Amino acid sequence: MNFKCKLGGPVTNERLQLLEQQLEIIQQRNASVEAAKAWECSPMRIGTICGITYLVAVILLYALGAHRFWLDALVPPFGFLLSTQSLPPLKRWWIDRRATQNRNLAEPKADTPSLRFQ
Repeated sequence: MNFKCKLGGPVTNERLQLLEQQLEIIQQRNASVEAAKAWECSPMRIGTICGITYLVAVILLYALGAHRFWLDALVPPFGFLLSTQSLPPLKRWWIDRRATQNRNLAEPKADTPSLRFQ
């Protein structure tokens, strides 16, 4: 089997095997990236960070002599939880706004002469 490739050179079995190996490496990397992203958004991660933050705050506030250390220590993990819940919608809004701006920049304005060669 010997086909002509658009990128230059004949397509040989060796070249096909190399492309298959490269594709496999890319697929493995993508699976790893997807797993890391899933962990970043997981309730387990958020809960663990909140729990550790609360324990550290309790210890610190107790050592500082705060009277309601167990209650005051809720502020940092609550702030973290609030930020993790509010940032995804804010991120979506920002990405949509940026995409709209990029589309508007790419479109020529009606009063602007076209730069295309005829």
